[in-house]
Amino acid sequence: MELMKLLIIFLLAIAAVAQEATPKAKRVDRIVEFVPDGTDQMHRLANLFGSSVAVKVEPTLGLVMLSGTEDQVEEAMKAILKYYKAKPGQAAPAGPGRGIELTLHILQGKSEGNDMSGVPAALNPVIQQMKQVTNLTSFRSLETQIMRVRDGEKVETTGVLVWADVPDKALPVYQFRALVRAKGPVIQCDNLGFGGRVPYLTGGENYQYREVGVSTSLDVKPGQWTVIGKTNASAKEGAIILVLSAKFVD
Repeated sequence: MELMKLLIIFLLAIAAVAQEATPKAKRVDRIVEFVPDGTDQMHRLANLFGSSVAVKVEPTLGLVMLSGTEDQVEEAMKAILKYYKAKPGQAAPAGPGRGIELTLHILQGKSEGNDMSGVPAALNPVIQQMKQVTNLTSFRSLETQIMRVRDGEKVETTGVLVWADVPDKALPVYQFRALVRAKGPVIQCDNLGFGGRVPYLTGGENYQYREVGVSTSLDVKPGQWTVIGKTNASAKEGAIILVLSAKFVD
């Protein structure tokens, strides 16, 4: 009997330690801006969330503050914006399976000259930023990829980098992948990976390759260009710069 009691006490102790060791879900705060309708219906809607989400409502200003785990807050935001119109400038959270469009620009940067061959004018703020934080002064576009994917799905693509004075037969190929998810007003790109081959002549028309790559995870605000990585190609070819934008599409 004593042995059984000791065994029970031991098992209860293990359970208590395991419970303490289980990490608590991180709590986040979000503010939702909505167009007031002159009623107190928002308070009633907030009561439906129960104790899982802490809610504070300011109906006159059209503000709701939500506090809970990321998933709980995300669901609450969807519920609110299902019945109330979001204020202009606030992106509604993406619903299940909503379309997301990624645009990837692959640029080559060099520390000589002041060329801007094929670089879209929309990337001028990115170029100015790179000039301030690096010694690069000349930029050219190597490739542009536009990809569409559903929320929560993985996107993968391959292509050929258009290097100056390098024929297509040299096969300067690259690969890009990412797991794309919508989290509130931002778009998450998890397990993002880029790998490419930088060709160089070894004599005659024979090419060898230098492997370059970037691996990261990051959040992208819709409509904003984000530099996701810079990697050196070679002393002659300069650097490869990856610039990404994302937006929600119907």
